[in-house]
Amino acid sequence: MKPFAFTLDSLPQIAIPYPAAGDCNEYFLRYIKLVPSGQAGSMLVSQIDQMQQLFGNMSESASLEVTSPWKWNLRQVLGHLGDGERVFGYRAARIAAGDTTPLPGFDQDILVEGMQYQNVSIPTLLYEWISLRLANIMLFSRLRTEQFINRGTVDNNSMTVSALANIIAGHVEHHLAIIRQRVMR
Repeated sequence: MKPFAFTLDSLPQIAIPYPAAGDCNEYFLRYIKLVPSGQAGSMLVSQIDQMQQLFGNMSESASLEVTSPWKWNLRQVLGHLGDGERVFGYRAARIAAGDTTPLPGFDQDILVEGMQYQNVSIPTLLYEWISLRLANIMLFSRLRTEQFINRGTVDNNSMTVSALANIIAGHVEHHLAIIRQRVMR
C-alpha cells in the first residue's frame, strides 16, 4: 500500500457558505468576522502552511515560555488549537448528518490543563493539529450545500454547520495573530 501523502495544492477546493445572522451564539462572531465572506475553505488550507511556518522551526525552550498577558505557553496554544479542530469538527459532523441531539459546551482551560500539552513536543502537537485539520477539510469537502445550513444545538445555543466551519477558520486566525505577536517581539 502506498503511504498517504499530500500537498496543499492537492487538497479539495471547498465552497463554504458564510453564516447568516442568527447562525450561532454572538460570542463566536468574533471569530467569524476574521473570515472574509466565502474564504473559509481556502483559509482552512492556507492555515496549514502558516502553522508549519510558525511552529516548524520553533525551539522547544521558546515553546515553553509564558509571558504576560498570556496564560498559556505556545505548546498549550497549539494543543488548544487541536482541541478546537476536534470539538468544532465533531459538532459540524453531527449537525451535518442531521443529528439534533443537543451537544454540550466545553471548558478550554480544563482541556489544556488536563491534556498537559506543556509536556508534548511541538512536532507531535503540530502533526496532530494538521491531521485534525485535514480531517475537517475532507469532511467539509464532501458535504452537500444544504448540509451547511443544518442547524443543531450547541451549549444551549442554535448553530449551523456553516457557522462552525467559519468558526474553525476564524479561531485559528485569531490565534495566529497572537502567536505572531508573541514570536515577533
